[in-house]
Amino acid sequence: MWLADLMRRRGIRREETVAVGDSWRDVPMLEAAAVQVYVGKVLPRGLTAIHLPDGDIRDVARVIIRP
Repeated sequence: MWLADLMRRRGIRREETVAVGDSWRDVPMLEAAAVQVYVGKVLPRGLTAIHLPDGDIRDVARVIIRP
């Protein structure tokens, strides 16, 4: 999976990673990140991401920068 490979090459821990996706094809990328934000209409089965179906960038940013 490309995100996990990139994290390993850069020395980035899972706990430092956020991923945002909008389709079932993004599930492997989302699962590699500690914070997962899904902006598609229907959350894929088994994915426990934060679901923001409207995909408002302000809401996504709030999730990313929350303390």
